[in-house]
Amino acid sequence: MPDPTRLCLAVGLGFYLEMTLPEALAFLQKRDGQLTDQAARLTKQAAHIKARVKLVLAGLQELQKIRGEGPRPPVRDIFA
Repeated sequence: MPDPTRLCLAVGLGFYLEMTLPEALAFLQKRDGQLTDQAARLTKQAAHIKARVKLVLAGLQELQKIRGEGPRPPVRDIFA
């Protein structure tokens, strides 16, 4: 790089921006905040989906009158 006071930052999709150190730090702090918010939102969404799946499984077990995940009977080894 001809000018060592500037940095090239990858901003996504193969694009790079040339920035000074203070500009790069401000950009990275903002991007970090966005990624943290997105991670929290996706974590919350995953928890809602997991709760719905458990609810549906419990309903299916009740409808089919089957046991939940408990101790299973021992399995006989047919190849022994």
